[in-house]
Amino acid sequence: STMTDEEGRFELHFDKASSDYYVLRTGDDAMVYLILSPEDEDVKLEGDAKNLVATYRVQGSAESELVCRLHQRDRLLSDSLNHAFSETNFENPQVRDSAGQLLEQYYNSAMRETALSIIRSHPDRIASLSASKFLDQTEDLADLQTLSTTLSAKFPDNVYVSDFADMVSGLAALPPGSPAPDIVLPDLQGRTV
Repeated sequence: STMTDEEGRFELHFDKASSDYYVLRTGDDAMVYLILSPEDEDVKLEGDAKNLVATYRVQGSAESELVCRLHQRDRLLSDSLNHAFSETNFENPQVRDSAGQLLEQYYNSAMRETALSIIRSHPDRIASLSASKFLDQTEDLADLQTLSTTLSAKFPDNVYVSDFADMVSGLAALPPGSPAPDIVLPDLQGRTV
């Protein structure tokens, strides 16, 4: 942790052995995610501490810049759709529910396209792991596999990449619609069933 000076500025210095996620928190609800890599020497983050998530900008870290881009798209889209929904007067609850479902579908589709753009443009960036949460695990399995292969080759010892690779391997081993594997477990008496 650190303290700010009279102008609200601060500096943190630490060694980074490998690329990793960091959280910068300026309050209970004000936090941003950064991915810092050993090659990042002078990372600058600017924003209003009282509204950090909506105002922050980052320079000097390609990974963190991608995460910022993804989170800003998510926030702007969410805010816009929530505002449109709340400003509309729905007298019929069924129409309200249908409109909500349509807005949710639009949000999911738009964020998926943003995520695919990031992942396909930057398959060698750990920030693409953050984007992968917006993909459809069935429809986008090929993109997830490509990302897993590329990141595993570049970051063989990174725990996030390893966990992601395990998850993607599990998805590929048992895709939707395939027969469930046999389950072998002991019953209450200890007999194998």
